[in-house]
Amino acid sequence: MTSSGVCTYYSPSSAPSTHPSLAPTLCEETPAYWEDAVTNGLLLCLYVPVEVCAGVSKCEIGDDGSCRNNAQSGTFGVSNANVDGFDLTYEIFNPVATGSIFYYVTESGNAAPSTRQMFISSRRRLAAACTGKLSQSATQQELTTTVECTLSGGSTYVLYVASDVDSKATQLEMLTDGTVTFELQ
Repeated sequence: MTSSGVCTYYSPSSAPSTHPSLAPTLCEETPAYWEDAVTNGLLLCLYVPVEVCAGVSKCEIGDDGSCRNNAQSGTFGVSNANVDGFDLTYEIFNPVATGSIFYYVTESGNAAPSTRQMFISSRRRLAAACTGKLSQSATQQELTTTVECTLSGGSTYVLYVASDVDSKATQLEMLTDGTVTFELQ
């Protein structure tokens, strides 16, 4: 709402996504506009007022009472594993077009990484046999990518996957619990 009391609405292409001070202000009939801004304008739910959050299909109220993007989950699999890498097949439920997926592979028996370690390692390739970052698809679909890294024959590996909503670690959450394992002969 402007200082003159007039509601300001944004089209999907002009909805601000990174500047909360520029986000539309709650006006009397705005749920449809917020839905449009989040669905078509790539606005993150953290900029949606809590008062309309539950009415936006891609948003939910978080444990801390703030508006957040719906929790993500997914399916993950490893195939064609060899000493030079493997194929990673994945499908993200509740994908966010501006978000990323972070993968981290380590030998079985090593401690599970934190989501923060996964985010940092994806940029520096530290500590893990294979780490990296993939962009999320705007739509839910199964995708496969080839991961190139050095693995040792005779070892068992564990795949960990995390995601965020903006490729900057906002709403960073673990999507796997160490149950995706694979072995090299």
